[in-house]
Amino acid sequence: IEIRDNSIHFINSVKGFEKIVLEIGTASLKSYTTLVDDWFGLSLSKFNFFLMPISFFHAYEMQSFSMNSKTKQQENFLAYVSGKVQNNPTNLTSKHNIALVIETQFKRSNSVDALLVKYDKNSPIVIRQELSSKISQGLENGTLFDHASLVVRLKEKCLSFKPNQDFHDEKKRLYNNEKYVLTNYLDPKKRKGTKKDYWTIEAFEHFKRYFDGKN
Repeated sequence: IEIRDNSIHFINSVKGFEKIVLEIGTASLKSYTTLVDDWFGLSLSKFNFFLMPISFFHAYEMQSFSMNSKTKQQENFLAYVSGKVQNNPTNLTSKHNIALVIETQFKRSNSVDALLVKYDKNSPIVIRQELSSKISQGLENGTLFDHASLVVRLKEKCLSFKPNQDFHDEKKRLYNNEKYVLTNYLDPKKRKGTKKDYWTIEAFEHFKRYFDGKN
């Protein structure tokens, strides 16, 4: 109830809350309509239930807003939900899910009244969206890591690993190689502005071999 009230009445300044509450709410609403049909034989389709988002910031936009830094409680909640979703991946064929992601897609239409949309792969917006999608998918499926999660993963999988100066020197050596690092710039086309680095699964394997080989 507290999460709902905070999100509906915009008490929380963290934009990630709006998105995750919509995803959980959408999955809950789908489960509710499914159970009403299963248990009571009643269809609620005529009521046209929708949870309609007005607007969301993208992940890359949220990262650039330092004023929206999360509190420890907020981080704990988002980490808890993320862990639940990772352990119970969304399955569209299942009757019930923890969260359902809201996506907008353009589809080709033969209607003369259809809105003409031109896709420009060199557009800064397109570059930003594709990069944001790649990062989101990489973080979700465990093929991309920020610095903190890379260190945690190495500590779990490599007993000889130590986050010492040797580690930081090796990071610098790999830094300009796109095989190992994906950099999310505020302006990805010009590669300028605020940025955040994500280390690839190849980087993780490299560091693991590097430290294992030192012993």
